[in-house]
Amino acid sequence: MAEAKFIERSGREILLIDVAHAELDGVVEVVRQAKELITGSGRHDVLTVTDVTGTHVTASVVKVLKEFAVHNGAYVRAGAVVGLDRIRAIEFFAIVKFTGRNLRAFTDIEAATRWLLTQSGA
Repeated sequence: MAEAKFIERSGREILLIDVAHAELDGVVEVVRQAKELITGSGRHDVLTVTDVTGTHVTASVVKVLKEFAVHNGAYVRAGAVVGLDRIRAIEFFAIVKFTGRNLRAFTDIEAATRWLLTQSGA
């Protein structure tokens, strides 16, 4: 089920944005949830991991994710993305270049969260 929620790893909260296997409507809803959680946290050092495994990627989905990355730039210290295939990886690197954000791709959530913890400044 697509959702956005905070998970805890090594005593640090990480926002899990799970849009695995989601269609556009699911992505839009989870991005809305994630925006609320990020801005509502009152923090400017949020760590995020986004799972896009099997997500049906269209130009509309890419646009939503790009706008989301721009929106949360002031609040997110670092973000990791899991589940990119080769085509999605190209789109991801375009988003990274477009936003200038500290974002990195991984093959699994555990590797992503380990890296995020090194970016936490804690």
